[in-house]
Amino acid sequence: MATPIGHIGAGLAVFLARRKSVKAHGSSRKVLGSLCMVLALAPDFDFIPGIFAGQPALYHRGPSHSVLAAVLAGLVGAALFRKAGESFFPVSVTLFLAYLSHLVLDVLGPDGGYPYGMQLFWPFSASYYLSPVQLLPGVQHAATTNMGLVAWLRTMLSWHNVYAVAFELAVFCPALLFIYFLRARRPRRMEAAEVAE
Repeated sequence: MATPIGHIGAGLAVFLARRKSVKAHGSSRKVLGSLCMVLALAPDFDFIPGIFAGQPALYHRGPSHSVLAAVLAGLVGAALFRKAGESFFPVSVTLFLAYLSHLVLDVLGPDGGYPYGMQLFWPFSASYYLSPVQLLPGVQHAATTNMGLVAWLRTMLSWHNVYAVAFELAVFCPALLFIYFLRARRPRRMEAAEVAE
């Protein structure tokens, strides 16, 4: 499971990679970028009802961590943008990919709490999925779903999680800069080709 830093970075990367395809302008573009980052973090909002129940991980990695939730987030978000005059399909794909980025990062990190993985194909399957190849150090947060709030907070404030954040910053910052400059150069190349013709 990735840290919030990694998830927000992934949402920003999706926005930067897709912003020309969406063709949103002005405030719509800023809102879309912000929404991509929020949706990339959104599956972990399932901690909130658990916190109120005194067991933060009680509902974690269930339906909010499914492909269906990503599809619904893309459709609902795009419907709201449609009211602002933006194209439905490109916005829907962008928001879907932003939400899906959370699932991809979580699948590629270790999971220290049973049941291991996520219910990616809920409601069609109750099975949990986790990649055998773990590319991220992952965040430590709860060994079991019934861990209390104080123990959960103690686990969150660990040196391992500091390392996980530093690792993700070291990976995502260069990647974001690369995507940004790559996308910024493309219009200039296209303009130069048009002038040459």
